[in-house]
Parts: sequence; structure tokens; C-alpha cells
Amino acid sequence: GPECAAWHHAFVLWKTKNRPCFSLKWAQTIDGQLADDSDTSQWITGRDARVYTHELRQKADVVVVGASTFLLDTPQLNTRWSRVLNGARPLPM
Repeated sequence: GPECAAWHHAFVLWKTKNRPCFSLKWAQTIDGQLADDSDTSQWITGRDARVYTHELRQKADVVVVGASTFLLDTPQLNTRWSRVLNGARPLPM
């Protein structure tokens, strides 16, 4: 069904089109901002959104962030907040 197709989308795309699947994720404030003007690190999402993000990471082979995020936030890029630990760990880049 549709849920199965969505779960296996990346695999099916690879096998049928011979290309990788890319997923994009970002957080923004209600007024469309991605960060504050002073570039200080702060959470703009709630805990549930962060947990969900970590669960999505378990389906990824690689997690990539921009240079500014890497330099300003020093992200761990792991799945430490996931409620479902299946052993999958994406490669941070």
C-alpha cells in the first residue's frame, strides 16, 4: 500500500531509476526566519520535531549540513533522540 511505498521510496528509486533519493529538512520560525540576527544557536523547534528528525535520520545514509551550521552549531548529526533505535547511523558530512 501507500505506507509501504513511502517507507521504501529511496530503495525503489535507486532500483528503478538508478539514482539516489535526497531529503531536505529545515526549521523556520512562524515569520519565516531560519536563525536570529545575531547568529546565536538556539532551538526554534520543539522536542517532538527534534525527535522526529532523528527518526528520519535513521533512514538516511548521509546527513549533510551547511558550513555555517557546522561552524556555529557544531552539530552531532546522529540519531540520539530517536524513540526507535534500529541501529542505523547516518554518516555525518
